[in-house]
Amino acid sequence: MQILGVSLVTGENNCAVENNCFSNYISGSTYSANEDCEFLVVGISGQLRFNRFGVGTGDHLTIGGEEYSGSTQPETTLFVSAADEMSWHSNSDTQLGIGFEICILYSCPTTCSPGSGCLLATTTLTSTLSCQACPVGKHSGTTDGASAPLEAT
Repeated sequence: MQILGVSLVTGENNCAVENNCFSNYISGSTYSANEDCEFLVVGISGQLRFNRFGVGTGDHLTIGGEEYSGSTQPETTLFVSAADEMSWHSNSDTQLGIGFEICILYSCPTTCSPGSGCLLATTTLTSTLSCQACPVGKHSGTTDGASAPLEAT
């Protein structure tokens, strides 16, 4: 079995992944000049949620063949699927932005019942997607019973 989520294929400096999220900054700092990173979606698909986005002139994030830069996140809704690649490049200029943190709002392979949501559980060697009852203080992000990641309220 494989680890599901996002994988850092190549990267340097501040590029990082955590389960279904990927970023180019360390909390409390900006990203570095001359960064080049490749991210790979593994075993999940879904809409991208931009938690943070602001990159300098000449720096760009490439998703689905489109380059994104500046301080405004893409206006269109973006989706990714398993095996999609995303890349990040920052040039040597000192004009740096706040960087990006993006998460994939994945869905379970089956529809979860109302009052539950999809949970990505990862261990050192494997990961699984399964429907889990929502704990107190969390919700599934939907009201129609559709599968959605569990989020803090």
